[in-house]
This record gives sequence, structure tokens and C-alpha cells, in this order.
Amino acid sequence: MAGTAGSGSQGEVDDVARTEESDGRGEGYDGWDGQVWPPSESSGWRPNEHNLVVVYVYRELGQEELANPDQLEGFASEFEFDTDQRETAEQRDKFLVLRLYEALGAGDRAAVHSLLAPDLEWWFHGPPKHQHMMHLLTGTPSSSFAFVPHSVDALPGSGTVIAEGAGEHGGCYWVHAWTVGPDGVITQLREYFNTDLTVTRLLANSGKCCVWQSRRPDQAQNSLPCLLLAL
Repeated sequence: MAGTAGSGSQGEVDDVARTEESDGRGEGYDGWDGQVWPPSESSGWRPNEHNLVVVYVYRELGQEELANPDQLEGFASEFEFDTDQRETAEQRDKFLVLRLYEALGAGDRAAVHSLLAPDLEWWFHGPPKHQHMMHLLTGTPSSSFAFVPHSVDALPGSGTVIAEGAGEHGGCYWVHAWTVGPDGVITQLREYFNTDLTVTRLLANSGKCCVWQSRRPDQAQNSLPCLLLAL
């Protein structure tokens, strides 16, 4: 960050400095006269949590003046929000599952195998003729069924990712419940064909709450068996 502070172009940012000083936080700019950016090393200026915000404002607004201290506060909050972004476990798990469907669609067997545990546990519920995923994963001849998910949801704190979709020409509906291990490898698949699914989470007080439900567009017109998956 210190290198970033010293890499700006020449420019006037005295209004920014004076705004900070008038707000009682001028200690962040000791040693800099607020006239020319970047300040010289001999001035004794050092970057800290206050004046690095000025670097951010300067780079975003160029030589524009700040109307009031509230504008600086807003930029600081935005800067802190952006830098605090971290990939959550749910985002990682969802990305892995999306990558798996992409690899399956492209026929990239090496990528598929890299995402799955060698001893993947697979559980199927539905008509046997719809065991398309088993054929895809084992490389045995099958129909050209393509799994294109309509939605993919990572359930917080469970390592479970739910995907659902339908056949290209309708006539079938599928749900996949993938389990992603802590090492980032998919360890289990629960597959449901022509079956509505409700996922619940068991609570400490012996209760339960619904965390996911099938969202078929034709649910009102077409009734299917329904199963419950408890996490």
C-alpha cells in the first residue's frame, strides 16, 4: 500500500487534505502541506489508515473537489467494503458445481474427474431410464441428455449445493444435491428425476426448518412424487 501511495501523478488535492483537517483528523497528514501530490519523502509524510483513503479518492476523482466531509466518509466505506471481500465456502462450492456442469457439457472428462472424489457416493430416485448422470460419469453409452441447470443454490453451513433443471424438450424434471468436502472435492450426489424435493435443516431444539424447495414452473398443473431431504 505504501508503494501505491507514492505512485500517483502530480495534482492538486489540497481540498481533500483540508476537509480531513477540518474534521479533526488532520493527524493523518502530519508532514504534508497538502499542495502537491505525491508528497516528498523529506516531508516526513507516511501512509496510514487515514491518508490512504485520500489516495483512493484521488485516484477515483482525479482533481475534482470534495464538497463536504461526508463524501470522503462514503468513499472510505466503499474502499473498505471492496477490500474485505472474501470467497465464502458457499461461493466456492457453487463454483465447483457450476464448473462440473460446464465440464460435463464440454465432454471434458479430465476436468470432471478432477472435481469428483474417486469413491463418489451416488444415490438415485426416479425412473431407471433416466440414469443419465451415471452414464456420463462412467463413460458408458447413453442418450445425449444434457444437464443444463436452471438454478444452483449453495446451502449455508452444509457443504450442500442444490441444482435443478429439466429436459431439453420437457417431459422430465431433475434435482441434484451435491455434497462438497472441506478439501474442495465433490464426495456425494443425490439425484432425483421426476421428483419434487424439499430440503430441511434439523435444529438443536428438535425442530426443523425448510431451506430449499423444488421450483418447477409447472407445479400447479403437474403433480410429482415429493421427497424430503434432511441435512
